[in-house]
Amino acid sequence: MNSEHSNENLSSSNEEKGIQFFSEMPVFPGGETAMLEFIQRNIRYPEYEIENNIYGKVKVEFTVEKDGKVTNVQAHSDIKQGQNLQREAERVVSLLPTFKPATQNGNPVRITMTIPINFYFVDWKIKLKRFFKSFIPK
Repeated sequence: MNSEHSNENLSSSNEEKGIQFFSEMPVFPGGETAMLEFIQRNIRYPEYEIENNIYGKVKVEFTVEKDGKVTNVQAHSDIKQGQNLQREAERVVSLLPTFKPATQNGNPVRITMTIPINFYFVDWKIKLKRFFKSFIPK
C-alpha cells in the first residue's frame, strides 16, 4: 500500500511550484538510516571550527532528479563564522549515491528535499586527538 506524500518545494521546468503529491518519496539505497550512516562516515569536521568551538545545525537543500541523482546542493545556516561547515555539508551531500526517485502516478519526478546536518562535538576526544597529534614527530 503506497501512502501519498506532499512536498511544497517541487522544482521542475515543466511544473509550477506548489503543493505536489507523490505516490512514493525518493529512497536512499538502504533507507534513511543508511543515509545518516553515509553522512557520518564521510563528514569531516573542519579544523578551524574545531579550534574555535564553532558548532550548530546546517540545513542542506538538494534536488533528487528523475534518474535519482543528487543535484543543486545548497547549504544554509545561521552559524556565525560557519562557512566551512556549510561547505562541508554541501560536499558530503554531493557525494550521496543515486536514490530511487520519487514517483507521481507511476512516473519518476524530480523533488527538492532538505535535511539537517548537526555539527557538534560529540565529546572532547576530537580536540584531544588533534592536540596529541601535534606532538607526533614527522
